[in-house]
Amino acid sequence: LAWGLYYTSIRYRNVNYDKAKGNIKHNTKMVEKGMQLVSVSNPYSVRYPAAHFLSQMDPNFDLTPYLSQIQDLLSKENHPIVYCGLLTMMRRVDSTKRVDALSEAFNHADYRVRVTAIRALHPSNFNEMQEALQKVLKGDIIYVRVTAAEYIASLKDAEMQFNLGLNVDHFWLQEILFQAALKNATTKKKAEFTNKLIERFNNSSSDLEKVLLLRALAENKDLLNLFISQTNL
Repeated sequence: LAWGLYYTSIRYRNVNYDKAKGNIKHNTKMVEKGMQLVSVSNPYSVRYPAAHFLSQMDPNFDLTPYLSQIQDLLSKENHPIVYCGLLTMMRRVDSTKRVDALSEAFNHADYRVRVTAIRALHPSNFNEMQEALQKVLKGDIIYVRVTAAEYIASLKDAEMQFNLGLNVDHFWLQEILFQAALKNATTKKKAEFTNKLIERFNNSSSDLEKVLLLRALAENKDLLNLFISQTNL
């Protein structure tokens, strides 16, 4: 039945499928049936397709009325894949009401759950989650760290992004944060950040760091001569 629910919605994709975003356009009855099937009282073979179905939500379908039910399911679910599906549903919950469930998932043992929790954050959740995100940036799983950096890069705070870039120890994370800082900075700040990154580039003994710094600096279109001069690295 769970797989039937999923494939029924796919079958009518030409009418009820948003091809651009890949989200099934749900109706209330289908959502309620999915919520019943994802209950922990059902075996994994039922919960998995139901969670997969529910995670592919139309972004315009408000799941806030189901928040308490989703939280209850999360508190009882022990399989990380199903847990991820439930967390993804939080993206369709009012952004002011999703933080508690997502912050708890930041401490989950499975890194896939932590990645999903970060992806479900809304930009407005940053202040509440700032400390946890900065802790994640210094964690031991690179996929989680990159996801956190990408979330922070989606914000509009250039100063914060640049300072975090200076304080992380992984070149890949630095590239993501520095590039976002240059993109979001005012003209004056952009020049200041650029000068600091060029100095960092000139002082680096790592070709990998230099390559990733160049990728970040590519956000500044005025540095063509620098890029040309480094083509023989």
